[in-house]
Order: sequence, then structure tokens, then C-alpha cells
Amino acid sequence: MSLADAGSSKPKAAPNRVAQAQAQARPTLVLVALFLLAAAVAGAVPHSTGPWLPLHLALAGALLLAISGVTQFLGVTWGAAPAPNATLVMTQRVLIAAGTVMVAVGREVPADALTGLGGLLVIAGLVVLIVILVGIGRNALQRRLRPAIVAYVAGALLGLVGITLGAILGSGGGGGWYGQLREVHATINLLGLSGLVIAGTLPFFVATQAKVKPSKRATQRAQFGMQAVMAVALVLAVVGLLGEWKVVATAGFGLYAATLLALVGLLPNLGGKQFHWAGPRLVQASASIAWWIGGVTLAAVHAADGRAPISGAVIPALAIGAYVQLLVASLSYLGPVLVGGGHQRLTANFAVTRSWVGLVAGNVVAIAACAGLGRPIYAGALAAWTVDGTVRATLLIRSRLRPEV
Repeated sequence: MSLADAGSSKPKAAPNRVAQAQAQARPTLVLVALFLLAAAVAGAVPHSTGPWLPLHLALAGALLLAISGVTQFLGVTWGAAPAPNATLVMTQRVLIAAGTVMVAVGREVPADALTGLGGLLVIAGLVVLIVILVGIGRNALQRRLRPAIVAYVAGALLGLVGITLGAILGSGGGGGWYGQLREVHATINLLGLSGLVIAGTLPFFVATQAKVKPSKRATQRAQFGMQAVMAVALVLAVVGLLGEWKVVATAGFGLYAATLLALVGLLPNLGGKQFHWAGPRLVQASASIAWWIGGVTLAAVHAADGRAPISGAVIPALAIGAYVQLLVASLSYLGPVLVGGGHQRLTANFAVTRSWVGLVAGNVVAIAACAGLGRPIYAGALAAWTVDGTVRATLLIRSRLRPEV
């Protein structure tokens, strides 16, 4: 050890941590893509559970796996933390994937026991994810990531509640509280699990996508404050739903929507240069945030009218317009990064994932689902989005398998 090393008190990041995190994230994101494909197929093929099946394949399967893989990957790379144990990561991934498949099959058959067992596996997968994220947070050298790690763990803890309710309801439980518990289940999963994780990620990830520094407005205090208000809003919404107090529920959803507007203020300022480089990836991410705000605002309107907040156009607005679109936009950036290779390959693969077709098709699918437009419009746009994404994913996989010259 040199004198310079001995005199330095700054700890060093673990060697090969980024390569290890990339290796762990690749199979998870492949599963994400497969669940998205399965959701698209389920949306076009007749089956017994209607919209429930594609919705849960996209959210409980693709989105939850994406949350699992991306939170770990970003925690390691942004926080300069050692990569988690590979066996633990694989176990967590398998629990989520297998549990989601079992829940889907159990609802289709139907078989309450299989649905309940699948729900338990998903819950176990979330517990393992929390253990992994806490370990990453403790070992991270970059403390600026603390708000993101806190949001990830809080979202996963809320997910335990929401998914437990889903397992109970899917297994035939709930009794006279079935309607309220179903609304609470959807609210906690959409706005708690998914919402908090996304809110904790966006200030950093939008900057990464746009190749700019995070906004100076996104201080730790501002991010923690935003998360606290989101949590309060969620509590108000849940209490209002359980007590059937529409004023309280409306206040909760309304406060949540207002907090999302504040979240936009924590994102970096973007100009023509950033949109020119990122192209449809950044436009699609921006559109998803708009859908997110619009969907929650509509939920507040529903609550004020005495209707179920998470119903009607709110579901496709949040599921397709907001979360699936943001997921696709994120994959179009992370895909080339995880494929790896030199500068030329990375540049070429970023060009592969610049999809204006996917951007337009994704928004048409969301609009058609929200407006109840004819099936030819919805199915045609969904087919275009699916084929476009499949072709681009195939090109990325071929690039990964092809030696770089």
C-alpha cells in the first residue's frame, strides 16, 4: 500500500461491481420482456379472466420484475455498492416469476389453492428483495442515493401489504369487505409499490437518460419530503376507501396527484439537445409521467363522485399509459447498456431502440383502452407495439451474441 493510499480515508468501490450487477440484471430484464409479450398476447386472445390476465402479467409480472432488477442494478451502479449475492438475486427473480405464473394459471383454471400459493411466492420474492436492497443501501458509498433506496424499500413494504390482499381476494377471501379491499389492493400496488419506486428513481434516471446532471432542486430533503407527502396521500386514500368516506379518499388521490406535479419540478431541465439525443425514449418517458398525473387525477374525480377510484379509464391510464410506457422507455435505454460492448456497439444499439413507432403505438393503445374505442384500433396498435418491440429486442440479443470487431 502506498503512502497516498494509507493517508486516504475515502473508501473504494468494490471491483467488478458494475459488471456483476449487469450480469445479474440481464436475465431479469429478459423475463420482463417475456412477460410483456405474454401480456400483449393475452390482450388479443380470448380467455376466461378478461382484462385481469394481461393487466397482471404486465404489472405483477413485467413491472414487478423490472422493479426487482432495476432497483438492484441502479443501487449498485449509482451507489457504488458491492453487487448482491448472485444466488440470492436468482432466487428472488424465480420467486416473483414463478409466483406470477401460478397466480395467472390459478385464476384461469380456476384453482384457489394455486392462486394462493403463487401469491405466497410473490410475497416471499418481495421479502428477499427488501433484504437485498437494505444490504445495498448499507454498503453504498454514494449517500446521495439514500432517497432512492428508502423509496425502493418503502415501496416493497407497501407491496407486501397490497399483494397479500390480492392473494386473499384471489383465494376467495374478503367476505363483505371484498369491494373495499379490492380497491385498497389496487391503490397500494399502483400508487404505493409502483408509485414510490418510480418516484424515487425518476430524478436520477431521467438525468441518466438525457445525459445531464440531476437537478440541483432534487436535494435529499426535497426527495424525502416528496416521498413523505406521497405516503400521507396514500394513507388518506386507503382510509377513505376502507371507511367509504369519499371526501377523505378524494383528498388522498388529489394530494397524490399534486405531489406528482412537485416531482416534475425535481427533474432536470431538458432542452432540444437532450431530446435530440434520446429521441423517442425521452418523449415516451415524458408521456408516461403525463399519463400518471392524469390517471391519478381522474381517480380523485371518481372518488369525489362516489365511484370506485381505480376503475374505468383510470386502470389503462395508469397501467398502459403510465407504467408500461415508462417500462418500455426504460428498457430502451437499459437494453443497450446491458448488452455491453465498446462505444461503437453501444451507439449502434441506442439507435436500434429509438422507436417512434413504439412511441405512437403505445399511446394509441392507451388512448383506445381509456376511450373504449373499437377493438380493431386497440388490437392493431397493440400488434404494432408488440412487433416493433420484439424486433428491436431480437436485434439487441443478436448484438450481444455477435463478437465485436
